[in-house]
Amino acid sequence: MNDFFGKDNYEVPQKVGGYMKLQEGENRIRILGTFSEGTAIKGWEYWITGKEGGRVPVRKMEDESIITADLEEGEDKVKHFWALPVYNVNADAIQLLELTQVGIQKAITNLAKDRDWGNPTGYDISITRTKTGPEAMNVEYTVSPKPAKPLDAGVIKRYKEKNINIQALFAGKDPFNSEEEEVEVEVGFGVNKSVEMTKV
Repeated sequence: MNDFFGKDNYEVPQKVGGYMKLQEGENRIRILGTFSEGTAIKGWEYWITGKEGGRVPVRKMEDESIITADLEEGEDKVKHFWALPVYNVNADAIQLLELTQVGIQKAITNLAKDRDWGNPTGYDISITRTKTGPEAMNVEYTVSPKPAKPLDAGVIKRYKEKNINIQALFAGKDPFNSEEEEVEVEVGFGVNKSVEMTKV
């Protein structure tokens, strides 16, 4: 027993933001929304210079055209993205996870289409990040499903209370602080509050 802390497993609490970033090692998540219900989104993303000089993302729906003139000179990295509300098991937090890694997208798609696994809101998924070299791009990801089990009622309650308007990302707005009209939508584990917003 550690006489100073009173317990051996003490760690300094860390601030948890609204967005999840995949860390080195295992990242265990439960996906909370679906594309079919609009509680998760996918589309196209590229970056531009904002009014204050910083880089800001532009996100388009899948059926929207990307006008070449919108891209800045030298900017050719238009990526297919997913934005998912997730329960970050490691951090015990409800967050948004954006995925642009094609390998991870394909792995989750294959699980969703597999008869033995199906809808990934029904089980946890482990995404392991491994650094393979000195460059930023030297990273590998491994995706592994965990045995299916019901989602804890407390996690569902916390997710509903977040009232995330994920569609706000298409308008460059904050999905955690939107004032659009609320509507009820069906999600994999029950009825959850979501937000309907006007396309801009």
